[in-house]
Order: sequence, then structure tokens, then C-alpha cells
Amino acid sequence: MARIAISETELAAIRLTYVGKAAFSKATHKASGAVAYLFNSKKNYPCAVVFSGKRSKPDLYRAFQNEKIRADSVEKMFAEYNSRAEYKASQKCRELNVGDILVSSWGYEQTNVDFYQVVKLIGNASVSVRRIKASKDYTMSMQGNAMALKDDFCGAETVYRVNKDSIRINSYSHAYKWDGTPKFFSEYA
Repeated sequence: MARIAISETELAAIRLTYVGKAAFSKATHKASGAVAYLFNSKKNYPCAVVFSGKRSKPDLYRAFQNEKIRADSVEKMFAEYNSRAEYKASQKCRELNVGDILVSSWGYEQTNVDFYQVVKLIGNASVSVRRIKASKDYTMSMQGNAMALKDDFCGAETVYRVNKDSIRINSYSHAYKWDGTPKFFSEYA
């Protein structure tokens, strides 16, 4: 279903249909852009209609026993919008920089270790990486520890979306920021 773009005045008119012909006051939460319309019903009960973002359907639409309960409910909604905004902002923090090395350890019956280096930051949520070579120190037959060789590229540049300090390489592996310690690997003939 396609969304239809509507103007601010049309949105306000749609929202006011919930209030009806009653006199109302309007409270705005600046951090989230949420709007609360406070009014009294025909039976003189305190009512509130709260909208967030550019929604035309309310997040809260109800009558209350008294004005204190109404004020507390609206304040609680505004606090919830604050916590949502803080959570979203924390999720968008990219903790990767150019030159950072990522490690991916994956496999079935063997442990493969791949290293990647961030070569470019793209927008707020993406990075461009290239696969880099690793030095292998065999501790036993067909197993040992691998260390990344910074700036020793062996793959093409690829763009990935970032989730804080990791990227999803494919359906079976993710690459995380490398802590600099040797990573165990195993091989199968």
C-alpha cells in the first residue's frame, strides 16, 4: 500500500477530527515532535489525543477521571517518546573508523577466519571494506592462530551497513571489530 503525502495543514485538520468541536489546548513535545490535544468531552470528562511524528492516527485517545490523571498520562507518553528517540540515536552510532580491522570467524567442521579493513565511511550507517591477508602460525597439524596484515589487501572494495561495530558479510557470517589478539583457525584437507 503506497503512502500518500499530505501537507501539515491537512494533517492538522485530520488530527482535529478526533477533538471535534470542543475547545482544546495543545501541548507539543519539542524533542520528538509529538503533539497532545487536551479537551473536555461532551460529558465534561478530561480527554487527551496524542500523536507522534506525522501520524494521522493517535497513539493515545481516551477520557480520564480527572485532569491530574490526564496530565500524568500525557507526560508518560512524552517520556516514552524521549526514551525511543534516545534508543534510536544510540543504535545509529557507528563505532568504526577508516583503518579499523574486522574479523569474521565461521565454518562447519573447520573454523575459517577472514579479516577486513575499513577503507571508507559512507553516510551515517555504511562502510566500504576490503578483505586483507592474514599471517598463519600453525600450532598443530591443520590448525593454529591467524593475525591480520594491515593494508595487505586481497579483495575488492565492498559496501556494508554497520551495526555499531560489526557488519553482516553474508547469511552465515558477521565481521566484528578486531581486538588485535590471534584468532584460532582450523583447516580440513
